[in-house]
Amino acid sequence: MTDFEAELLELKKQFSEQLASRLSKIQSAWEILCDGGSNEPTTNEAWVNLRHHVHFLAGSAATFGFAGLGTVAADLEPVLDKAVTDGSASIADQWTVVAARIEKLLHG
Repeated sequence: MTDFEAELLELKKQFSEQLASRLSKIQSAWEILCDGGSNEPTTNEAWVNLRHHVHFLAGSAATFGFAGLGTVAADLEPVLDKAVTDGSASIADQWTVVAARIEKLLHG
């Protein structure tokens, strides 16, 4: 095994170890949004947090052997961009789609 291969293997291991924490952060932000944003952080901050963590997975999951997870995150990202930019009311008609994608992201 080359040094590069060993380093890539270590990065994959680190990604795998941190994945549960990332998914937990997504779940926490989603729960705040489902609760109507009555908890801290504010609803907008929850959308931003959710989008941030989904964006990370969209960009990195496939690289580290989680292609399906990366695809689900990439499909969800444009909807979250719209929610962050235009407000959650702008995606009200897509709420069930977002919920289904979050569920798939968290539980496969």
